[in-house]
Amino acid sequence: MFENCNELTFNSEEDWLKIRDKGIGGSDVGTILGYNKYKSSYTLFLEKTGRQKPDDLSENEAVQRGKKAEEHLVALCNVYNPEKEFFDPNVTFQRKDKPWMLANLDGVSKDLKEGLEIKTACVRNMSEWRDSIPQTYYCQVMWYMAVTGLEKFTLYAAVESLGFEGNKNRVELVQHTILRNQEEIDFIEQEVEKFWDKVRKNEWKEFKISFGI
Repeated sequence: MFENCNELTFNSEEDWLKIRDKGIGGSDVGTILGYNKYKSSYTLFLEKTGRQKPDDLSENEAVQRGKKAEEHLVALCNVYNPEKEFFDPNVTFQRKDKPWMLANLDGVSKDLKEGLEIKTACVRNMSEWRDSIPQTYYCQVMWYMAVTGLEKFTLYAAVESLGFEGNKNRVELVQHTILRNQEEIDFIEQEVEKFWDKVRKNEWKEFKISFGI
């Protein structure tokens, strides 16, 4: 599909997790760059080196809701963007020159020129989503462009705004177009490669911690 990528197939979530453990995926990038308020880069390092198991989020309500909503949001995005006809590639893209660079796209346009990222979120203030997008998701999309070579992404999100004093929560659909920024991609790739080098060497120099392999 993309000349610079291998396509890794998987038949189950377990297979997919095994592939993810062999490199860096889009959801890891915000953590590495310090934008994930729920996980530090050091915790991710421990997970990638097999010293700590990732938290099991399979029963998390928000995670379950996101999985259930994804295919419906892709379909809805296509309703409002019929010229793009996004489809699920159902593979992990692996960059040929740097096999540790991985990407799982929620969708690719029929002309193979644009990617799709689906999100569900729950917020107190909608301004972060109306005016821009959370930085960790922006970095995730830039990473996908770095892996695949794509020039453009649509980010399509169902964002639930929490109500106050008995008011019902409200869900809004938000769509953003994100264009490739090579300068930012170069920076992100450089920083992520530094992290991956620590994983490869099994060494975290900031804290002078080195684990024997």
